[in-house]
Amino acid sequence: MMMNVIGLSLSLVLTSLAAASTIVKEGHRVVVVEYDQGGHQNTKISISPEQPTHANLKDPICDAYGKCKHKIVDAMEKSQEVIHEKKDEIAANKEAARQVAGKTKERVYDKARHVHEYAQNTVETAKNHIACNVSNAKDAFKRLIAGSLERQSLNSLMGVANMLGFSTAYGMCVWVTFISSYVQSRAMARQQFAVVQSKIYPVYFRAMSYSIGVALFAHVLAHRNTLLSNKSDLLQAYNLLASLVTLFFNSLYLEPRATKLMFERIKIEKEEGRGRSEDVSSRTKEPASTTADQDAVRTRIIKLNDKLKKLNSYSSFLNILNLMSLTWHLVYLAQRLPHIC
Repeated sequence: MMMNVIGLSLSLVLTSLAAASTIVKEGHRVVVVEYDQGGHQNTKISISPEQPTHANLKDPICDAYGKCKHKIVDAMEKSQEVIHEKKDEIAANKEAARQVAGKTKERVYDKARHVHEYAQNTVETAKNHIACNVSNAKDAFKRLIAGSLERQSLNSLMGVANMLGFSTAYGMCVWVTFISSYVQSRAMARQQFAVVQSKIYPVYFRAMSYSIGVALFAHVLAHRNTLLSNKSDLLQAYNLLASLVTLFFNSLYLEPRATKLMFERIKIEKEEGRGRSEDVSSRTKEPASTTADQDAVRTRIIKLNDKLKKLNSYSSFLNILNLMSLTWHLVYLAQRLPHIC
């Protein structure tokens, strides 16, 4: 930049020297100078008086040198002003560049800080998400284990309840059907046997209903997941339900009617003097009555005996069906033992 200013000053000086012309005419010296001032081109003419001849060459040179010196000073001042302007412009550009660099640095720092914070937040969120998933997985696994243990415990408990209810019902049915009734009928008189049976059978049917009901409930709960898909489990549920229905029918319909007929027969026999033990009746036989009242009483007793036999037959048949149903369930349980063991 300084070289350009110096070159501009020299160019102005040389131009001024070239523009100034000196004319000597008739002993007078005429100096013509052309220059620019304020953007306008001016011409200055100077005529000197007649000088001696030996001074003609020296004076024009001095005049031209003085004027050129002013030109050079003006050019140097302009150059200094241009240099100061350029320096100020360069300083302003440097300041602007420094400000831009500072702003750019701040933006880059902000961006880097935002990226760092975003990365930290992302990592923290990922850690929290992973920790939450691991915690949920642990809880789910614990619930699964607890549920499995609860299911196993429930299945074991229902298996025990099913076996207990079934075994109680099966033992009572075998005892009453084949042992108790036979022994009581041989050891007691008919009236005594009837009274004992009227007291035993209501309790028997009630206990059988409770036992089979517990066995059915436990069977359904133990096989709640496979009851509809497994045919054998479903058949056993229907089997126990049918056994329970026969017990209800026997307990609520047949047994009360049979007991009522039996006590009615005993009452008639007592009124007619027939309420004696079988041993006494076998030794002492009364002569047959020929009266109409005795025939009517006998006919009535015969009808009561027929009704009682039918009711007892129906009750015994249902009791045998109940025993067969329980035996089928026993076979079902026996087939499941290899899978359990």
